[in-house]
Amino acid sequence: MAAKPPIAVVSSGVVCSVGLSTAAACAAIRASIDSFKETEFVDRLGHPLLGAAIPAGALELPDEVDGATLGGDARLARMFALAATECLEQVDGLDVARTRLVMLGPEEGRPALPEEALRHRVAAFESVCGRHLHAEARAIQGGSPGMVEALAHARELLASPSIHAVLVAGADSLLDPGEISEALSDERLLTSGSAGGFIPGEAAACALIMRSAERDARRAPALSIVGLGMAHEPQTLQARQRSRGVGLARAIRQALEEAGVPADAVHARYADISGEPYFFEEASYAWTRVLRGPSPPGHKLFTPVTRVGHVGAAMAPLLLAIALDDARKGRATGPNTLVHLSSSAAPRGALLAVAS
Repeated sequence: MAAKPPIAVVSSGVVCSVGLSTAAACAAIRASIDSFKETEFVDRLGHPLLGAAIPAGALELPDEVDGATLGGDARLARMFALAATECLEQVDGLDVARTRLVMLGPEEGRPALPEEALRHRVAAFESVCGRHLHAEARAIQGGSPGMVEALAHARELLASPSIHAVLVAGADSLLDPGEISEALSDERLLTSGSAGGFIPGEAAACALIMRSAERDARRAPALSIVGLGMAHEPQTLQARQRSRGVGLARAIRQALEEAGVPADAVHARYADISGEPYFFEEASYAWTRVLRGPSPPGHKLFTPVTRVGHVGAAMAPLLLAIALDDARKGRATGPNTLVHLSSSAAPRGALLAVAS
């Protein structure tokens, strides 16, 4: 079997409530701009719920009315098509036909991404971009932590010279009647009676993965993926248990050990924390279990949910897009970036990226 090559994130694409491109979204998030507005959904007291929707008309869908479309997948497919087009068009000489798509689907407990929806998203991209991706595409049903499995799969795919690049993407929305109803039943939403919940949002985000050796010939800085970690949390939010951060700490340790980087050399952490106390506590407990010395000056924990809301499976590629943009614009506090990923189910993930 061929050795797995070092891989790097070389470009990104983003469509979310605060921007229809990576540059616009990252600038808005850095400037602490959000687009939270009252939705047509109401809580148990009849008060409108806040949401982070992409503005009406922005997607230029023919059946769009007041920001909504008939058929949620048509909206998600359009979002993905725009984000993927932005991502791929940034790379000169990219062989799109030799670029494999790995799409992140929702975590356990939410409706899975069906094969038909995956094909619909590919068709939407090809209609917008005018180019055809590799015929084989894969969906990973795991929410944000699925990003680590996707990157491990990308590393395997890129060991073959027949694959030029891997497009890892997520397109998701929590602004759905079924999702809202279930989240209300589980008391997970930010409502007039609960300040400890999340604001539902929607987004599509993509990260293009290539071999680091090919990336070295390019001028633009990239993020080299040097460590991956996957684990399971025994005490989950779905089971209504208190977080202890055991599973996330294990995933972080694996990523750091593979990278050969100690926790006290991590300059920044990017997290998919949804806004619920469970996940803030988990991130804190997990980092306390791992860290054994002072963090570097300027160390930060970055949580874009405070600007874009909970965007489900789109959050992990969005975090990579923001980290890449920070590296390219000289905003990173240092070269070592840890991305840690969680969900209401058991899977946990972490990756260590180095600006190069």
